[in-house]
Amino acid sequence: MTSNNLVRFSPGVTPLHTLCGQVKVLLFIVTIILTISTFDCRILLAVTAVAAAALASLKPNWKIIWALMLVAMGLNTVNLILFYLFNPHIGCEFVGTCTELFRFTERLVMPAETLWYFAVRTLKVVAMFLVSLWLIFVVTPTQLAAGFNRVGLPYKLSMVFSIALRYLPDLIKDYKNISASIQARGLELGRKKTTLKAKIEGVVSIAVPLILSSFDDVGVIADALDLRGFGKNKKRTWYVETPYGRLDKICLVLAAVLAALTAVGAFIRIPIGISVITLQFLFTAMAGVLLGPGGGALSQGVYVALGLVGLPIFTAGGGFGYVLQPSFGFLLGLIPAAAVIGGLSRSSSPVRLALACGAGLAVLYAVGVPYMALILNGYLGKGISAPTLLWSGMLIYLPGDAAKIAVTALLCPVLRRRIPGLR
Repeated sequence: MTSNNLVRFSPGVTPLHTLCGQVKVLLFIVTIILTISTFDCRILLAVTAVAAAALASLKPNWKIIWALMLVAMGLNTVNLILFYLFNPHIGCEFVGTCTELFRFTERLVMPAETLWYFAVRTLKVVAMFLVSLWLIFVVTPTQLAAGFNRVGLPYKLSMVFSIALRYLPDLIKDYKNISASIQARGLELGRKKTTLKAKIEGVVSIAVPLILSSFDDVGVIADALDLRGFGKNKKRTWYVETPYGRLDKICLVLAAVLAALTAVGAFIRIPIGISVITLQFLFTAMAGVLLGPGGGALSQGVYVALGLVGLPIFTAGGGFGYVLQPSFGFLLGLIPAAAVIGGLSRSSSPVRLALACGAGLAVLYAVGVPYMALILNGYLGKGISAPTLLWSGMLIYLPGDAAKIAVTALLCPVLRRRIPGLR
């Protein structure tokens, strides 16, 4: 990927490219909504990891990615500073407690809660940045507009996204041409211009013709839309619209089915000695193996999201108050566990599939056990020892989890053969 492909579609034959526009848009919308709506760092880290892995599979120019990231972080820093100046206790209002770390002035204090709030917002920005880049690299402007239109967005608004995505490369090209033209006329825009006045003059000398040129382009585009009768009808068709392929349908249906099966698995209980085994992790592992890291994480994210909005699909019910349950960490852990399993289960060898599921299980416990300790000891004040936590939260369930891994490793190769094109 060259610099010319910085903000435009990059042709390829990866699985992400083969998905139709609507599926790409749906994945984008679900991921963005999940990122915006949650303040749980584990979910945000999982989204960031999956988006980074998807972006890495496209082999982008990482120097350019990092440059864009620095710009995004700079804007985010300015935004956080403004938040802090207007309301230094914004994190305290969100959490409900206030632990002062240090004080700048009588009004400007720095609570630990505000630092946590800013860190989470920064993580949100990183996650949304990576998700947005992934979408830009794998979807054409027409696919983007058609995808938004097919998921329910009015076609006029869908066209706005298409035009914006198409125009960004032209805007960058105009910027380079204007900059080269000005420098050819003797204006120095290099690093030698260190004074503030000189920098302002350089910015103005480029910004003004760039804005005027953009306004001219707006008129041309508007005339083209008028000549084509844009807005005459309530609905429209698209010249280039990728139909649903077999792989798209399989991924969507399986994501929904496995999310439902995970919910059902919460209520299927197998008593083994003093413990009770559920089948949640079985369907999580199957989702990762069959759908890959993105689809697997999506199916489990749908399951967790449906439970949080109030559907009684968790073992002890549902609703947002479930986050205070000691077992909720294991539900959150299902999302990154499915992503890890999907990323490691390229082979159809039962042994390798078992090892991939084992890695996902380790991720599940790495999220679930500390969360259980936090709720039991930090929130409820139970004072439970570490050995007791490990025994009750992990060790007692390992035999049952080993059986689920064995079933997944033996069953999924058969399902892959029966569903051609899957993975």
